[in-house]
Amino acid sequence: MTSPARAMQKFGVQTEKGKNITCWRNGDKHMAEGVKIVIHPTKFKTYDQLKTEFNTKVELYTGNVNKVYTMDKKLVKGLEDFEDGHNYICCGAEKLNEDIIPRGLIGIFGKQEQASTSTSTSTTEDSSSSDTPTTTTTTTTTPLKPRSMSTSTHTTPVKLEHSSNTTTPLKPRSSSTSAGSSPSVTSPPSAGLKKPVCSVYQSGQKPDKFSTQTEKAKVINAFRNGDKFHGGERVTIHSTKFKTYDQLKEQLSKQVKLVTGSVRKVYSVDGKQVKDLNDFIDGGYYICCGGEVLNTHDINPILVQQQQQQQEQKPQESQQQESQPISI
Repeated sequence: MTSPARAMQKFGVQTEKGKNITCWRNGDKHMAEGVKIVIHPTKFKTYDQLKTEFNTKVELYTGNVNKVYTMDKKLVKGLEDFEDGHNYICCGAEKLNEDIIPRGLIGIFGKQEQASTSTSTSTTEDSSSSDTPTTTTTTTTTPLKPRSMSTSTHTTPVKLEHSSNTTTPLKPRSSSTSAGSSPSVTSPPSAGLKKPVCSVYQSGQKPDKFSTQTEKAKVINAFRNGDKFHGGERVTIHSTKFKTYDQLKEQLSKQVKLVTGSVRKVYSVDGKQVKDLNDFIDGGYYICCGGEVLNTHDINPILVQQQQQQQEQKPQESQQQESQPISI
């Protein structure tokens, strides 16, 4: 007796299928290919987790991704609003740019999108190919009369292919060479040659900038107060990252790590206290202090070199200003 056939059982935990979407940058008309991202319920539990994934892969020029729009300009409010195989535009704090469209979305943006799978397209192509009637071609050989030549030459019959629809007669090659003379060498046609690629910069045209322009970031070097052996910490100051001076002090406290506590005051190399974000200079050197006073005795040797360079630059700048003629 043979045992009856049992139904196949799948092993492991069965999960839902992920959604494959394509993301685009807002206002980037030179973007030809989007960023492919798979949304799976086991990887992204909340919408904020998905936005952090957009930040690392889409890389907006205006900062973090705050809003996501569909092709018909609707705002996506949750994970359930995403659909498999659709395109989406990621925006920061700015508005959706409807004038400048990415190059890969021309003809798609502004319309309601319909997800089409590759299997459906392949089946339609197979059905269309099977419905079209097949045409058979018959080949016949017809000898052609040669043109008038200076010497007697032998002619070979040329085969012609006659289709059921149209017939195109072929002309024999012209042999104007005499017996004993070498045949002429024909140059290759110029139709197959590729044209040289001309870039925008070679043609003299300036490339168009994106609609949303941001300020350039400032990179500073922060040192601990009274620490001779500290190598300094590089901190990037950007208007989209630090809105207030207190936010920058929190970042300095994490990176510089003062022994006396959090950073409360910041001084330049010449001993002046920095009171605003606009007072920082790109590439400058600064001393971070807590509640203590600025230590002018134990100074880092790197800061001493910067002080000497600034003192040398001041008389040179004053001499250049005096040498300039005064316009009356």
